Amino acid sequence: MRVDLYSLKVLRRGFVSMMCGRVVSAALTLAAMVLIARGLGVAEFGVYTILLSVLALSITYTGLGLDWVTARYVPEYRIHGSSRDMRRLIAGYLAVRLVTLGLCAGLLLGVAHEVAEWFGIGGHEDEFAIYLLVVLMEGFARAVRGEIFDPMLMPGHSQANAALRGVIFAGLVFAWMQDGLVLHEVVIAEIWASAAAFLATLAQTAWIMARRTQGHERVEGWTPAPIRDMAAIAGHNYVAQLVSSLAGANTLLLVGAAMAGPAAMAGFGFCRTLAEQIRRYLPITILITLARPKIVAAYSVDGRFDRLLDHVQLLYKGNLLVLLPLLVLTVSGGDALLSLLSDGKFADQWLVAAGFVAFLVAQSHRVVLSLLTNILNVPELTSVGSLASVVALPLGAVLLVAGAGPVGLVAALLVGEILSHAVIILALARRGFPYRFDTSGYVRLGLCTAVTMAVTLTIMPDLGAAMPDLGAMALQALAIGGPVLLFGLLVLVAWPFTPFERDAIARLTGLRRKPREPVVAG
Repeated sequence: MRVDLYSLKVLRRGFVSMMCGRVVSAALTLAAMVLIARGLGVAEFGVYTILLSVLALSITYTGLGLDWVTARYVPEYRIHGSSRDMRRLIAGYLAVRLVTLGLCAGLLLGVAHEVAEWFGIGGHEDEFAIYLLVVLMEGFARAVRGEIFDPMLMPGHSQANAALRGVIFAGLVFAWMQDGLVLHEVVIAEIWASAAAFLATLAQTAWIMARRTQGHERVEGWTPAPIRDMAAIAGHNYVAQLVSSLAGANTLLLVGAAMAGPAAMAGFGFCRTLAEQIRRYLPITILITLARPKIVAAYSVDGRFDRLLDHVQLLYKGNLLVLLPLLVLTVSGGDALLSLLSDGKFADQWLVAAGFVAFLVAQSHRVVLSLLTNILNVPELTSVGSLASVVALPLGAVLLVAGAGPVGLVAALLVGEILSHAVIILALARRGFPYRFDTSGYVRLGLCTAVTMAVTLTIMPDLGAAMPDLGAMALQALAIGGPVLLFGLLVLVAWPFTPFERDAIARLTGLRRKPREPVVAG
């Protein structure tokens, strides 16, 4: 049994590789987004956010729930299956992904004129049509990175591919920005970057299938999972993803653009894009690709529900350590931050940005719940929970008509997300899986956040007057670093971790001391 493929040593090495790659990718992605927000006008940036929403929804609609199939079975096939079993699983996945993305792009191309008119971007129909190449190529590359490379604990391949795309995209945007940036140039840059990532993905996958799956024999007594089991997991998760997407930020943005126009939704789109970039580099997003195979493997061995809860709660709590101080910063200085990033275009959208950070707090907990339901082989509960989130769509439309604008859309997202969590937790309890929270730990985190927020809102507005000798850059650094440092110190004092979480952190970082050898007298 090849359990060492998912050992703590491999996990730790993968974490280092992923963090190094994510730092590069994050810097490139943020740089490109800031350049585009500064270079395009408000109306054109609104159109660009619509294109990004089309890409995101296309990836969801063509996914068929296969992301959770690969998350569930790729580790199992690597540990127990033969080389042929593994290659058939990967080849089948690649074929389905290419076909579904191709069909989606072809369908959208056929109705490009109607779609462009409905979204209010009729003057940019050509850009919409050629952007469908990005839907095909970037959709495929992004799917393979997250659904093949990551479950195989090969973050180096994933991050190298993402970095390649980021270098090309950011480089082209920067070069063309010197003479004034227009939407058509941004789309062309996306196409070139996506083509490079697409070709690299094909080459990487071919190498993995040829080299990294050689010489494996099927473990005695193990049989490949029946197609019906895979279809059940895929089907339930696909329904959940479809339902969730109906009330997601991308759908609400498209509805808002159809009702109020792209320019009116440009600020919402900017904050949504910024939140999406934050989400990609959150601890739960980074760690779940590494920890999920390990958690699946551990539960398949011991079957302990209490230990499974310990693992997923640690993931979520680690995420809060990043999101909670970010929420403080967004509330206390979001207008200045947005002004800096967008060259003053979206400074008045700070409340929308704070709402999106709060939404990320809730959304990351949905990731934990989805992980639980799939490991426990009750993926239908995710579908049931997603039905509750659909309330965000009509609620968002009503609030938009009532004049709440983008703030109303974010509020609707939060309401739908919270309702879905309540439904899933109640359903788990009915199935005999009572979901428990570390109440003491979360209360301590809440108190740390409240104290940091109070101190920040009290001190930061008068910081410039209190320290007149400090330069603008030093004041900005202090305004950002001060709340983060204060929150970190409060967390160290409050210590909101259970003994299991403390031990897991020590093992992951390699800081756990080895027990001393007993001293033998004489």
